[in-house]
Amino acid sequence: MRIRSRICGKEAPGRARPLSTLRNPAAHGRVCATAGRSPWTYFQAVWVALVAALIVSAAVSALLPGSTLRRPLDRSSRTGSALAGGAMAMPSMMCTCCTARITRTPRGQGASAAATVAYWLGNPAINPAVLVFLIMVAPWQWAATQVAAGVVLVVGVSVLVA
Repeated sequence: MRIRSRICGKEAPGRARPLSTLRNPAAHGRVCATAGRSPWTYFQAVWVALVAALIVSAAVSALLPGSTLRRPLDRSSRTGSALAGGAMAMPSMMCTCCTARITRTPRGQGASAAATVAYWLGNPAINPAVLVFLIMVAPWQWAATQVAAGVVLVVGVSVLVA
């Protein structure tokens, strides 16, 4: 309960509110009100973002040739492939739903498993937009923990899985 109220801005009087809540305070309240309720209630709050994510992932898969995504991921070692996949994931800033469709293309064309898993996990784990949002609503230690855990997850798990 304490974490939910901190994120929803009820316990942090000196903190700036997220940009999305400044533009649309009703949306902020709607998403925060769904915490701890049924999955259907959460889906009703975020269905527009889900549809947008599916459209973006379909457009990227359809408009970019597979070699555009595969070429930067080709490395000789698993660790190098995982680092390349994680680095490539940061500017794309997508959720795992969008990334799952896009990851299929380079993997199907021969990119290494370490690189594609790192790309898939890196999008939500080391997403710069999420880090900026986290810094705005939570103490900086949370953002530092997110970066450290994200890098360990992206590189470590990708190397172990591949």
